[in-house]
Amino acid sequence: RNHTATHLLHRALRMALGEHVKQEGSLVAPDRLRFDFSHPSSLNDEEIARINEIVNQVILEERNVIARVMPYEEAISSGAIAFFGEKYGDTVRVIEVEGFSKELCGGTHVNNTASILGFRIVSEKGIAAGIRRIEAITGEAFIKDAIHLNDTLSTISEILKTKEPIKRVQELQNTVKELQKNVKSLEQQIVKEMIVKLQSSFEEMKGIKYMIEEVNLGKDAVRKIADTLRQKNPDSCGILGVPEKGSIFLVAFSGEKLIDKVKAPDLLRAISQYVKGGGGGRPHLAEGGGRNPDGFKEVKKVFGEILQKIIKG
Repeated sequence: RNHTATHLLHRALRMALGEHVKQEGSLVAPDRLRFDFSHPSSLNDEEIARINEIVNQVILEERNVIARVMPYEEAISSGAIAFFGEKYGDTVRVIEVEGFSKELCGGTHVNNTASILGFRIVSEKGIAAGIRRIEAITGEAFIKDAIHLNDTLSTISEILKTKEPIKRVQELQNTVKELQKNVKSLEQQIVKEMIVKLQSSFEEMKGIKYMIEEVNLGKDAVRKIADTLRQKNPDSCGILGVPEKGSIFLVAFSGEKLIDKVKAPDLLRAISQYVKGGGGGRPHLAEGGGRNPDGFKEVKKVFGEILQKIIKG
């Protein structure tokens, strides 16, 4: 059954992808088959669907599978194909799926394609440069798989309370995308408002503006805020902390006019003993973390002194 299915698959691949496709190896097991073939790229969903359709159509048409023995030259001239580096004698055995495919083969086959029952590709992947591998199921395995898929679809239909689950899933996907857009827009607005709020949180020391603040936003948002603050305030520096369960995420920044005196990684190193952590990055923007979020509160009390020490070197 699966041996004959590899012949159908081989021909279907050449029909769907092109005559350049050649068999490079195969495995025929009672419950599945594996087929390696030459092709430069992965198969898309449409190509896989087309191959499944071709093979199953031939199965449904109940075509006879005919074995003939004939001289090698006669077999090749009749259209039979011979691949996979096989060496053949003067006389060969030809397996023909009536009106569909014809290959040189000495293996065991079904008498009619109807015996295959059904065919479905379950995986497709690359195994070497220019070589792809397909795994597929037929027979009882195909039927069990079809029943399982049908049961799954029925369950999804019940959960979604619809007779058209695919359409409903697509609608839900569109809704999710719209919600994601709204969330992103809201996040951008929150970031803008937080930047305005933090602008008034700077303290000043000898012409240098600095801050150390907790911000209860996502990491990407905090990175954006820190980068914006340093650009808007070239004579500033600071650290933003995001408390997490049992830890704290840190982003340090230093404005363009201050980088020679205060580098962002230096700020993180200076508070590492308090938060039991560390970090690193570029002179104007760095990030890190610590295992002691409570230590960040202690840092806030002495950050001015810490900054003075960094400036003095």
